[in-house]
Amino acid sequence: MIIDTESQSNVITLTILLIIVIFIIARRMQKGIQGRKFAGWRIVFFPLLYILITLYVVELDWKDFGIYIDISISLLLVIGLMTGLKFGGSVSFFKKGNDLYFKRSPYIISIWAVSFIARITIEYVFPQLVLYTEVVDGLLVFTSGLVVGETFHILTKKKKYEENITES
Repeated sequence: MIIDTESQSNVITLTILLIIVIFIIARRMQKGIQGRKFAGWRIVFFPLLYILITLYVVELDWKDFGIYIDISISLLLVIGLMTGLKFGGSVSFFKKGNDLYFKRSPYIISIWAVSFIARITIEYVFPQLVLYTEVVDGLLVFTSGLVVGETFHILTKKKKYEENITES
């Protein structure tokens, strides 16, 4: 029996990649839902990172489609942003000692995480399923917009929270 070491290596690489990604995303989701210490740089950095990762993954596969894919990405990102602005308001703030903490919507980051894991899996396990890749890419771009909309709520609610504290 001959074992294809390249295929075996790809499976091991994918498994390691998925474990690392799932661990990181699960940790971020846990912190976001239970409450995370507010840090302005983190609030801006991670949504930008999500967008960059999403755009990189999408552009990597669809660069040959030129302006059409760019228009589609832009539209989905804007629609996601508007939806995030409408439904991302479930953010709450609380104090732990002298530190300010916030809780974010478990749904928005969960949808992005599942989309991203599905995208990685489709890319490496089922590369022939082009239609699924398109759908998951669209969902990733849309949820990246949701994350940005939620970020806007985090920043504005923090400002309101601080105003209420100083008035009290």
